[in-house]
Amino acid sequence: MNRQPKALYLLFFVKMWECFSFYGMRALMVLYLINQLGVKDVRAYGIYAIYCALVECSGIIGGQIADRLLGLRKSIIYGGWIIALGHIYLAMHTDEVGFFVGLALIVVGSGLFSTNISALLGLFYEEDDPRREVGYTLFYVGINIGALLASILCGIIGELYGWHYGFGLAAFGMVAGNILFLSCTKLLEGKGEYRAKLSSFLLVFAVPLVAMMIAYEQYCMPLLFVVIVCYGLYKGLTSVLGLYLLALALFFAAEDQTASLLLVFSERHATEGIPVTTLLSINPFVIIVGGFILSRFKPAKAVSWFVSTGLLLAAAVFGMLSVACYFPNSESLVPIAVIAAAIGLISLGEVFLAPAIFSYCSEISPKNMLGATMGLIPLGFSLGNLLSGFLSKAIVADEGVSTLAQYGQGFGGVSLLLTLMAFFVILVHRVGKKIGSRI
Repeated sequence: MNRQPKALYLLFFVKMWECFSFYGMRALMVLYLINQLGVKDVRAYGIYAIYCALVECSGIIGGQIADRLLGLRKSIIYGGWIIALGHIYLAMHTDEVGFFVGLALIVVGSGLFSTNISALLGLFYEEDDPRREVGYTLFYVGINIGALLASILCGIIGELYGWHYGFGLAAFGMVAGNILFLSCTKLLEGKGEYRAKLSSFLLVFAVPLVAMMIAYEQYCMPLLFVVIVCYGLYKGLTSVLGLYLLALALFFAAEDQTASLLLVFSERHATEGIPVTTLLSINPFVIIVGGFILSRFKPAKAVSWFVSTGLLLAAAVFGMLSVACYFPNSESLVPIAVIAAAIGLISLGEVFLAPAIFSYCSEISPKNMLGATMGLIPLGFSLGNLLSGFLSKAIVADEGVSTLAQYGQGFGGVSLLLTLMAFFVILVHRVGKKIGSRI
């Protein structure tokens, strides 16, 4: 039996707490902006989208900083404490400016933390190590325990007892993860160490810039989209990896609706039952259960099949939501069970798609460029976040509450887009097999 490295369990427990903080924030953000700060729907979706995009996009810069200046281990330590500081700041401030500064701190910290902890895990596997695929799938499952706990605890506490208690609980999760990482460094076997050439204090200067980008999302979203696309072309992402990152972007543009547009839709157009933020707990629960089952397979050996399956599941979800909007119940409401089922199915699609792409990227990464190569995955996530914002804004009305018919039309369009992308992946796979490419 091939045992996984002990460091895997340390890293996924630390990442679990980072996910607790991130998903706790994710569960609260849009509803907090609309219900507490009085932000219009369209702007709230834009703020959510650019925040999530910057969290992912910052991982590209964070990978470069780790490779050239800080090393993986110090990047993770510095990033973790900056994230914790951001959540503490959010818990202590009630105004819009304070909210943007707190988000900016989380963005800067996440850039150093998220990508580099995935890259550090890759150092514990040899080239063509058969344990790699299973290890990354278990890692992806493990970190979703944090997302599950956050979606339930932060969401309920934020909605029922006060938003800032929810932010404070997210801060507690990040501090716990940081302490765990510092206390168990022996399990890392000296890997990821590097003599730092940069002071972490200098990173704070990025905070005002990020805060302004979030505050002026209507201008910065299109600009950031162009920058990310140009960066991808500069890096030559026109190959198979580029295709998979595009598929990743489109999938998460759809999946991200669950924490933004679909959350508000549930609050306004669904039957009552549970606090709507707890719907988000379905996503990590399905990933945990489904991931353990799929960990028996080797997704990197059949990436195209896994990716296209994930896309088709997401397409089916939005097709189902579209139909539900056109055929509501007698009170013109969509059953909450339909939305819960939709989140469960798209989460299953994530289990198929995301770990396969993580594993594929790790496998093709040169050893001396592991942080930078793994840093390309956030390129797909950040594009997905921005596309999610564009989709949300396109579906809802500029003023007032959108009708069920508007939602139904928008959900149907998302379903068609995902279906076309799935068949494109299959087509490229078949062409690649004929010319002897490994796809």
